[in-house]
Amino acid sequence: MKKIGLSAILIVAIVLISGCTQSNPPTSEMISTDSGKSQEAGLQQKQDTCITYQEPHIVSVPYTTEEPYQENEYYTEREPYKIPKQTKWDVKWYTFTGNLEFGGEVDGDNNFTATFLYDWTGNPGGVGNTGYKEFIGFRADAEINVKVAGVYIFTIGSDDGSRLSIDGSLIIDNWRDGAYDASVKNIDVALSQGKHRLQMEYYNHWKNPKVSFKVSDSSILSWEGVGYRDVQKIRTVIKTRSVPKIREEIKNQTITKCS
Repeated sequence: MKKIGLSAILIVAIVLISGCTQSNPPTSEMISTDSGKSQEAGLQQKQDTCITYQEPHIVSVPYTTEEPYQENEYYTEREPYKIPKQTKWDVKWYTFTGNLEFGGEVDGDNNFTATFLYDWTGNPGGVGNTGYKEFIGFRADAEINVKVAGVYIFTIGSDDGSRLSIDGSLIIDNWRDGAYDASVKNIDVALSQGKHRLQMEYYNHWKNPKVSFKVSDSSILSWEGVGYRDVQKIRTVIKTRSVPKIREEIKNQTITKCS
């Protein structure tokens, strides 16, 4: 009786141990699956707690603007001005032939005053400082300006010959040899308002070289002309220039927060 009891106990114990050995333990796949489900649940929980919203903030924005400014500018302008003018004779000297004609040009006094009386008798430089005392002559040109139209008296005299033209027309002809006193001639000439050209010619054959010219009204021998000159001036001008600037603007910024 005592033996049977022990045997029975041993058999029961072996069966129990064998049953425990045959039981399937949990696999690694099962463990992993359970773990993934746990992680997904955690992520889902995090996403649910994140929030996104717009928040205003101040930013600096560079920009360029055109601004006016004043500047002094130098420039040149042509301006008229008055020039006092006076009749003067432009003189050219020539040798003179026995045929009462001019020959070659020579040097001499090349300007005469508006009215004149020249007596070169005994002049060391000869007639008109040409170095010639005989067989010498000149052709002289001048301009007059008549302010008021009217009649004007012109007078010339010479030893030997002389003649006077106005605007190309011969008005006094004394182109011959003779003493000065006998050659002086006057003539009345009607002139229109404005400028006129004079030409006088003279020659001396020999001895006592002398010549003269005058007019009844000296006002036609001087006038005011007009000239032009460059004058530097300054003026203020308005210009524009680009100026860099910065302005502040309020903009929205997207912010995401997760708890």
